[in-house]
Amino acid sequence: MMGRSATAEQRATSLAKWPKPRRLDANSALLAVVASKLSQDWSPEQISRWLRLEHPGDISMRLSHEAIYRSLFHNLLVLLVLQVLVVWEDLHLRFGGRRAQLFAFAPSQSELNGLFVHVTDWQC
Repeated sequence: MMGRSATAEQRATSLAKWPKPRRLDANSALLAVVASKLSQDWSPEQISRWLRLEHPGDISMRLSHEAIYRSLFHNLLVLLVLQVLVVWEDLHLRFGGRRAQLFAFAPSQSELNGLFVHVTDWQC
């Protein structure tokens, strides 16, 4: 027989749904607004404040400045890692490296260009 705390813990764990999707990834309208404001050289703090004032009753259109920074840096880090993999694969193929087949999963440069269009549009 399970006690109350064990049952509560199991329920909380099942409801947590980790990892949670990022709000910018899940809401294309919010992403478009944030990208537009960043391309106009607004700071994440200004965007967060503006969203609160512009959409006072719509919680789905709210985002903290920390979430904007996290999204920016996460996407830039992923882009950097993917570009390093592509360069590494290219070097191994050029110089006959034996490990070139290990990097066959790396996307091509054209695929990389399409992955993070919204990040490059922000001119970070």
